[in-house]
Amino acid sequence: MNPQTSTSFQGSVPLISLYMAFASFTWIITVLLYILMIIAFWKIFKKAGQKGWKSLIPVYNSIILLKIAGLPQWWILLFFIPIVSIIVSIIL
Repeated sequence: MNPQTSTSFQGSVPLISLYMAFASFTWIITVLLYILMIIAFWKIFKKAGQKGWKSLIPVYNSIILLKIAGLPQWWILLFFIPIVSIIVSIIL
């Protein structure tokens, strides 16, 4: 067996470890932000007189948010248009 072949893989082990640490850190931050968003939406819905569980259903929560904001519910269709959805999200 060629000794260069076995050492070339060993040189990439620290890079793989660094990548895995970064990926784990990113995953943990993402999960924490998702939990924060769930709590925030739940409180918004409760203060608006809606049931908190309605904030957990993806498209339905947008319909309820439009209702809370007093905007027409057909605007839900605008969320499916790429650039327009960003503008509608800012307005909402």
